Amino acid sequence: ARRPAMIVGLDAEAIRRGKELLPELSDILTSQIWEHRYLAGPDPTIADLSVASSFTQLGFAGCMPSGGAVGDWYERIVSISGVRMSLMPLAA
Repeated sequence: ARRPAMIVGLDAEAIRRGKELLPELSDILTSQIWEHRYLAGPDPTIADLSVASSFTQLGFAGCMPSGGAVGDWYERIVSISGVRMSLMPLAA
């Protein structure tokens, strides 16, 4: 599993609660992505950038989605060079 290059004060309880919510949140994202290529339509918007930046936090907890509609959407977002450059790198 990939781990963050730098971790400051992880909250194990917050991680646990977040993991419990992931299936519901994934369903919400999936329904939106099936209807549109991106969250708000056919092109990426600030909504995609905002949600994708939050996904970095999932990497800290070892919960980064991969595959499926959400994983594919995330890959499309991080393939945008400006987005990729702005995200904190994760160590292997």
